[in-house]
Amino acid sequence: MVCGPDTRYAIGELTQCFTAVLALQLIEARKLQLDTRVAQVLREYQGFAIGAITVQQLMQHSSGLASYTDAAAYQRRTREVMSPLQLIEMVKYTPLSHSPGTQFRYSPTNYLLLGLLLERVAGMPYAQLLQEKILQPCGMNSSGMLSATEVTTQLATGYRQQQGRYSLPPYH
Repeated sequence: MVCGPDTRYAIGELTQCFTAVLALQLIEARKLQLDTRVAQVLREYQGFAIGAITVQQLMQHSSGLASYTDAAAYQRRTREVMSPLQLIEMVKYTPLSHSPGTQFRYSPTNYLLLGLLLERVAGMPYAQLLQEKILQPCGMNSSGMLSATEVTTQLATGYRQQQGRYSLPPYH
């Protein structure tokens, strides 16, 4: 495939930058605050350590949340498409590594949970929120969330190394 201006790339954890901007937009619109606790918005987390974590702690990676990528259940299912809720369930009962707000520890779970929180506050799916609040206003017409069910054209795919050889991944 020849890459061009309409080529789409999976940007992985760089999406966290967009999630932070969306959170700040909701804060500016006074629909959310930095000190909002997860359980105030996602009531299903009341009674769990996750529930006491604030938006600011999620954004700063100071929540103490375990990384879902380290969970044994995730390691067994890395080729499956899983929802954010399924991924958070993998660490929901895992004790926090430290008291929230006391130290930095990177965990992709922070922004996954923040994305769910933003969906609830905004009343729309994350992909739609991203499209309406960031991508469309910036004229990023070839950008958006990848879907597990939609065929995406012009998608750049990487190679993987297996047994000393490079090949396209099996989902290509």
